Amino acid sequence: MMADDTSVIQMVARGTKLSLALYGFGAAVPSATADTSRLAKAVNLLSFVLRQVGASLKEYGTIPSYEAFDTVKEILLQCHIIFTEIENLVPAQISKENDSTPMAISRRQSWNWNHASRAQIEYLLGHLDGLKLTINVMTQTLYTVKVIAWSR
Repeated sequence: MMADDTSVIQMVARGTKLSLALYGFGAAVPSATADTSRLAKAVNLLSFVLRQVGASLKEYGTIPSYEAFDTVKEILLQCHIIFTEIENLVPAQISKENDSTPMAISRRQSWNWNHASRAQIEYLLGHLDGLKLTINVMTQTLYTVKVIAWSR
């Protein structure tokens, strides 16, 4: 189970770095500032709720059921997919030398934030929100299991 706890922590770290890179990109590309700020905030909130699940799993030391284990794996896969989609849409890169520092944004003289980019952002925001809600339900379920176990 430790590998999954580590995977959750790694995904939280990736989301946090991505959020910082998105804020940096938005500051560098004025036409994208509002959209990337919304996206960065959503990624940051998802990372926060993932951190809560990670803390619950660390407290347990194990996942209470195979279904919960499968749900954590699916959530992590979905996070990986959506973070990759965001990285492909927004040319914000994270420094390889220092993992916590967003590096110079990939700047192209003629890079343009257009309506297609905005439509994709709306889709990604919806996906992030859905994942966040799923994780919140899982956190509440893990807490309920813990309360039930304490009452016995």
